[in-house]
Amino acid sequence: MSAERLAVRQNTGIKKPAVLAPLKQLYCGADIMNRAALPRSWIVPELIPDRTVSSIGGDGGLGKSQIALQLAVAVATGRPWLGMEVAAGPALYLSAEDPIDEIRRRLDCISRRHKIERDDLSGLHILDQSSGSSVLAIPDRGELKPTPLFEELKAFCDTFRPKLLVLDALADIFGGNEIDRVQVRSFISIFRTLAIENDLAVVLLTHPSNAGKMNGSGISGSTAWNNSVRSRLHLQAGRKDDSDDVRILTVPKANYSRKGRAIRIFWDDGTFERDDEATSRMPDNSYDAEADAVFLRMLKKFNAIGQVVSDTPSKNYAPAVFAREPDAEHIGKLPLEKAMKRLIGAGDVVMRKVGSSSKPRRSLVIA
Repeated sequence: MSAERLAVRQNTGIKKPAVLAPLKQLYCGADIMNRAALPRSWIVPELIPDRTVSSIGGDGGLGKSQIALQLAVAVATGRPWLGMEVAAGPALYLSAEDPIDEIRRRLDCISRRHKIERDDLSGLHILDQSSGSSVLAIPDRGELKPTPLFEELKAFCDTFRPKLLVLDALADIFGGNEIDRVQVRSFISIFRTLAIENDLAVVLLTHPSNAGKMNGSGISGSTAWNNSVRSRLHLQAGRKDDSDDVRILTVPKANYSRKGRAIRIFWDDGTFERDDEATSRMPDNSYDAEADAVFLRMLKKFNAIGQVVSDTPSKNYAPAVFAREPDAEHIGKLPLEKAMKRLIGAGDVVMRKVGSSSKPRRSLVIA
């Protein structure tokens, strides 16, 4: 370049490109594939992945805290959880709702049921935050910041190295706005980082919002809660002909395995146990269970707004109407049609007269 052209270019005010700081987490695809992929690790195979955040949701009083405490005991003692094998290791259970005396009563029932000796529970730690503040993150000038309690929790994890951290429950530990997507994702990110750095799994207990109850999704507040966790389990009451002791644990979301699985459990002498015989009678294909769950959720939504749907082919044919909805999660008309027939056969949904006496109409409704 001539001296004249260089002078002109310098006088235009164009600046040389700044030297970028190195991106520490930038990897070359060839280097990645030069190493063998490590097998995925699980706390509960196909249900709760390791080194990330999962959630267990459900209405109050159904037993989320109980099955979560049973999970913590199973991990700490190396015993099965609801009939399923688990990864063994220390476990930490943060209880923001139930005081330590209630936890002690539940542990007594679990120990008697599964013949667990006192010394076997040395790997289990309970953090009682039922009195006082249990908030772990709060908004601060537009950002979500960990609280001093979180820093204490993190320091404990750095030393104790639990394999499982149970947080009971979201409403008590999250100080932000549950419908703010940025805050929600930031909150989950804080605990995902904790999970990765400490080689542990985080299980967050949640309650569904009013909308989550109405549409049957079980989602709490913003959909970002569902989108941010890697696995979401939902505890619900049994079917119409079940006793009050029956629960069904479903898997509405599973990033690393097939969703739609349904596990039937029952309350017996202070603990939940797996109902293997009844579970074997549930849909063999997990996709069938997923279609059943989607159909019921969509029907609850339509019932709530008074929109008529039919069980016979028409412009209001329920499977066709539901398949066009965004909430159908890409479940097509045919699977929803089969789901409708299963649910009608089980007595879970029926055709009934709805509307006023002057203008009665027939619609498919939740039994």
